[in-house]
Amino acid sequence: MPAALRCESLEKRYGSTVALGGVDLDVAQGELLGLLGPNGAGKSTLTKIACGLVRATSGRAEVEGTPAGSAEARAAIGYLAELFRFPDWLTADELLVLHQDLAASEGGRGERSELLGLVGLGDARDTKVAAMSKGMQQRLGIAQALVGSPRLLMLDEPTSALDPVGRRVVRDLLRELRGRGIAVALSSHLLSEVELVCDRVAILVGGRIVAQGTPAELARPRGVEVETADGVRGFPDARRAADRRRTGGGRRSGIRRAFAGLDARGRLPRGGRHGVSSALIVARYALREAVRRRVILVVLLLTLCFLALYALGCAVTFKEVESLAVDDQVDDRVLAGSTLLGLSMFTILFLGAVLAVFLTLGAVRGDAERGLLQPLVVRPVGRTSLLLGRFAGAVAVCAVYVALVYAAAVLITGIAGDWWPDRGIGPGLGLVLAVVVLAAISLLGSIFLSSTANGIAVFMLFGAGLAAGLLGQIGDALAVETLEDVATVSSWVLPFEALYQAGLHGLTAETSGITGVIVQLGPFGGAREAGAGLWVWTAAYLVLIAACARVAFARRDL
Repeated sequence: MPAALRCESLEKRYGSTVALGGVDLDVAQGELLGLLGPNGAGKSTLTKIACGLVRATSGRAEVEGTPAGSAEARAAIGYLAELFRFPDWLTADELLVLHQDLAASEGGRGERSELLGLVGLGDARDTKVAAMSKGMQQRLGIAQALVGSPRLLMLDEPTSALDPVGRRVVRDLLRELRGRGIAVALSSHLLSEVELVCDRVAILVGGRIVAQGTPAELARPRGVEVETADGVRGFPDARRAADRRRTGGGRRSGIRRAFAGLDARGRLPRGGRHGVSSALIVARYALREAVRRRVILVVLLLTLCFLALYALGCAVTFKEVESLAVDDQVDDRVLAGSTLLGLSMFTILFLGAVLAVFLTLGAVRGDAERGLLQPLVVRPVGRTSLLLGRFAGAVAVCAVYVALVYAAAVLITGIAGDWWPDRGIGPGLGLVLAVVVLAAISLLGSIFLSSTANGIAVFMLFGAGLAAGLLGQIGDALAVETLEDVATVSSWVLPFEALYQAGLHGLTAETSGITGVIVQLGPFGGAREAGAGLWVWTAAYLVLIAACARVAFARRDL
């Protein structure tokens, strides 16, 4: 039977900094190994490499004979990070439901109840994470690590935020898991915690294992060195008084009660994957997260204010149009309606961009820095599925929002002025697709940039694209070829601007005569129909963005 975890010549460098310098380590099935060392010794790096969160510079790490980071390896691992965070809007039960879905566990409510009872949170099932103390969150983290009956637990400082009672609960739990054949690698800088429960201890200093053995072997007296005037003298047979009094009494074994939910092999019930794909599970999670974010409420309030002002503006404008002298050659309603709806399209695009950016700007690096991403990535869903899920969740919210607000603006214009755009559906679809492109750009940026930097960058691109489109309109009116070329290039690089321009053109695409000429000379003059090529290029653009995001995310250390 292969080792639960095997590391051979494992190295990790960050530039000139050596985090791991050639680590060789085995964790046997059912063994409880302690990784002991000071802060910065490499314990967390070793743990993250085993979980597939960090790529090794050289060497090899395997989980049950499969490469660390593979889907098979991640399916066998339960992980608790040193610095983690769960969504504060979830209850304890909802969090475990999410991880059951991600781990393909069919343990259901029974498994969740068993795990919460196991860590002493049986009465906190409906308590939100935001209302939990740090110690309760730490124990909840251990419960989520046990979802799906992992055969190897990687616990990074699991008792750091616990009080003495909580530490004892964790120690008893670790002994029980060890007795049932589940391997555990426990990272800590506290010798007192490690020696109480671990079968074997590996001491890391400066990224290298300097000693390993049983706690008794490592604690064996090795004499005393005394610095004298003649130099350092060694007394190999000397022992501290505490060592002489130590009787060594064995560890406490067992636990105060049996856990009925564990099967004979020490594993919780495990089933196959549900029919819902990993990406859809993540998308559902992203949708729930989006609904609970305050930005949704802010955007909805701004939208209601905008629609109210737009309705008032339409009513006043069309009333003034009715009072004007009638010119048979110019249709004032077309001029007023197209101008008003064109202005509303810009506002809808802007609000949709705000929504898209705020739903994706911290999807990768931002969530990783806050400790939200790692518990999800360790599950066997795959990084690509995670990206697709986050993108699908954001797109679902933004597309519905933009489509509904555009439809509302069209209805308001039609009811107030009895004017309807020549092409009503095309401009709306263009706005939806433009916001989808912005969401994809923001998601790609989230892999490289912090949340704040990514938001600034995307909005700068948004402004640059619209400015380039305006320059193209000016160039078209004044026959300046250079400005037209700038607009053409920007439409290829930032197709959301071309989609917006094509939508404006569709409002009066079939309007002719003097009215059509005046519309072209108006504030949206120069807007051009792009044809089917724009839609094809936008689809290809999204595929290109997805490919870049997939490669970049796969190579990113978390």
